[in-house]
Amino acid sequence: IEERMNGRTIISEYTEQDWLQAKLRFAPDAVITQTQALREDGWKSTSIEIVKPGAIQDPLVVDASVLRAVELFDGSNTLAAIIEKTAEVLAVSGDEAKSRCFQLAKRLVKSGFVLPAAPETNSI
Repeated sequence: IEERMNGRTIISEYTEQDWLQAKLRFAPDAVITQTQALREDGWKSTSIEIVKPGAIQDPLVVDASVLRAVELFDGSNTLAAIIEKTAEVLAVSGDEAKSRCFQLAKRLVKSGFVLPAAPETNSI
């Protein structure tokens, strides 16, 4: 519940610039489950879901292209970088990629599937 409340705080308080500079990472307890079925041409994916076992059940059903974007939420990429990479991979305009990635990021944060990356520390 605390993660969801933190997610709602981020969604309500982040400005567009905050979102673009945010480095988000996949939550350690979030998992991706994939169901496959045997078809005439072999095993084919029938569904891909992001879930958090043991948490409030709010699965996010995604397709393979969205899954590739989700993989970029590794704590090292800013949302701006994810938008740029998504535009290239999907061959869509920057505005369309921005819209899709903002929607995805907010949904992932809302459900606790991604969290803000820990601030970087400089060690000498």
